[in-house]
Amino acid sequence: MIMGGMDKLVCPCERLKGYFQMKVTKTKIIGIGNILMADDGVGVYAAEELNKKIDKKDIEVIDGGTGGYSLLSIFEDSKKVIFIDAVDMRLPPGTIKRFLPEQLKAVISDNKRYSLHKTDVTEVIRMASLFDMIHQFVIFGVQPKTIREEIGLSEEIKKKMPELIDLVIDETTSQHKGDEN
Repeated sequence: MIMGGMDKLVCPCERLKGYFQMKVTKTKIIGIGNILMADDGVGVYAAEELNKKIDKKDIEVIDGGTGGYSLLSIFEDSKKVIFIDAVDMRLPPGTIKRFLPEQLKAVISDNKRYSLHKTDVTEVIRMASLFDMIHQFVIFGVQPKTIREEIGLSEEIKKKMPELIDLVIDETTSQHKGDEN
């Protein structure tokens, strides 16, 4: 039996989808990491450098800290989100790789979270995808050398920082084939 007005109920998820489907204009670069844990802070340090180099209204650089679901609110007017984070790929320290979300999942074995943060980036991307919030996600993963209580990056990561910055800046102006998410 349907009570008066009950036949017009809308699932809260459907309302949220409409909320997040607004005009998308910006590319957002989000550096993720914990600067108190040595190389885990690479994303935050990269965001700091990118803020000095990027001066465009359609690109916003954000220090995402240790992230979590609070990052979802940052995505609202984004056409593309570029994450920078330390990722244990079991490669030489300083190795930089560009991933799409599904590629990053393939790198992570045994369903382990790759991140030390509140919620790993793949989980945040999954939630954003549920609400059709973003057109495109890209992750730049940097193989850390040292993850321990220590402020500052290892020499290997410091040496790779200019290359990382150049790759991210190039990403803001290029369209890679097969990247439609």
